[in-house]
Amino acid sequence: MYGKLTYNPEVCPCCGHVNESFNIIKYGTKTCKIKLSNISNIPTILFLKKQRFLCKECGSTFIARTDIVNEYSNISNDVKRKIALDLTKISSFKSIAESNGVSHNTVVRVFKEWKKSFKQDFSYLPPALSIDEFKSTKNVSGAIPIGHT
Repeated sequence: MYGKLTYNPEVCPCCGHVNESFNIIKYGTKTCKIKLSNISNIPTILFLKKQRFLCKECGSTFIARTDIVNEYSNISNDVKRKIALDLTKISSFKSIAESNGVSHNTVVRVFKEWKKSFKQDFSYLPPALSIDEFKSTKNVSGAIPIGHT
């Protein structure tokens, strides 16, 4: 599939200058090859021409951004979500990589990225603790005998 991404930016991401009097101009395109989800089990690739812009105030260039893919990535966010969903099932990284048309290392990177969002914080105690069947005695004879419940 082929596509083109262009728009008129409101501000320069580098200097923050507002685009009022055409201080940000179109400055060519850059073609990106983006891996999309399979359509009817057929691998799908989007050749996206992203618009480049030049800020006349600071002299920096930047590229149009989209929600389809993260910046500096060639794998769409939908594919990454599909990989994360596949990771919830019992299967190997290799089989997940083959079914999504990506490398084993990509599956590992997605796993590490999603693992961060589920990490528990053990740096504090909850407001209430519950302890069940606690017995304390000063001598051994008052303890519960072994083998009895």
